[in-house]
Amino acid sequence: MEEELQKFFDVVTDPYKAVKDWKASNPGKKVIGLTPMYLPDEIVHAAGMLPVTLWESNEPITMAHSHTTPFNCALSRSVLDDALKGKLDFLDGMVLYDTCLQIKGIPMVLKRNTQIPNITNIYLSVMVSSWKVGTVKPFNQDNLERMREKMGEFSGKKVSAAALRESIKLYNRDRALLRQVYDFRRANPGALKAREVVAMVWSSMLMPKEEHVRLMESLVPKLKARKAQGDKRVSVILAGHLCIAPRLEILDMIENEGANVVDDDIFVGWKYIALDAKETGNPVEALTDRFMQPDPHCPSKVDFEGHWGNNLVAMAKKAKAKGIIQVLVNFCPPHLCIYPDVKRRCADLGVPDALVQTEHEMTNLEPLRTRMAAFVETLR
Repeated sequence: MEEELQKFFDVVTDPYKAVKDWKASNPGKKVIGLTPMYLPDEIVHAAGMLPVTLWESNEPITMAHSHTTPFNCALSRSVLDDALKGKLDFLDGMVLYDTCLQIKGIPMVLKRNTQIPNITNIYLSVMVSSWKVGTVKPFNQDNLERMREKMGEFSGKKVSAAALRESIKLYNRDRALLRQVYDFRRANPGALKAREVVAMVWSSMLMPKEEHVRLMESLVPKLKARKAQGDKRVSVILAGHLCIAPRLEILDMIENEGANVVDDDIFVGWKYIALDAKETGNPVEALTDRFMQPDPHCPSKVDFEGHWGNNLVAMAKKAKAKGIIQVLVNFCPPHLCIYPDVKRRCADLGVPDALVQTEHEMTNLEPLRTRMAAFVETLR
């Protein structure tokens, strides 16, 4: 198990090197960068290319300050900064998805200032609570069909329905293996560190799915060798951190203060693996239906019938967690706008929460450490 985990950490510690090395070992293969959160990687894979979800770099942002506001989120500024510096030149193209207003501003700057082809912009309606009526589902399906067509044109390989179904099947297999990890963690608090689970999910966004599935098939049977930690530690769940992975040192800090992270509702986590796409019928419709599901609830989608607070409390109770730690990327509009209402709902339902705000240039974790220590002690 340690061998597989090390391979995952090698990828997420330096994604630039990992993806460049793969490209050097696979001459003629193309790499496509995708903006998070819900673009279907399967369409790029079915076109014979490697999809990678764009990530936040670990370098200070400099050049991007001339092209975007300082109150944009860490991901939008970081991706733009890396592209302007030429660090993303190994990408053969990018597919950009209108997750939020900040991401919407990136395509124009990239087009004017970099050589990375912007293959297509994808527009998806986020009105998930009304997808069963009106034009919402047809609108989204038409846009994913356009993405399928563009991927075929760019790769020189038409994306057939059969190829897309095979990709869906492969991705479903990978998600199923990762869900087994989550089941094990809920049943064995503390047996897996939060950084290990994040590395498993994050690496699946950066490396060939076939290779990730092989590693996960080797790792999952070895989980039983890990033992749960004692009852003295407090079980918590994580929520939030849309679009990018939480910093591993923050996860370590939470656990070092006496907590066990037993579940999560973050993008580089449960949100990415929770749902499968149907493996039969029209594959683009299957991917559309997967996107349009209201669960797991997400602040980047509009669901008038559900409430994220209800979902988080249900998740906490399922995992027998005593509290929720919301990890909020600074200047993230979807999460920031909904947080007060979610906090109120969690309190009303009797599950306390604590907020951790993160920024790209974080240098001092001590204030957060003090707050986490106090929160864990309160839960005890």
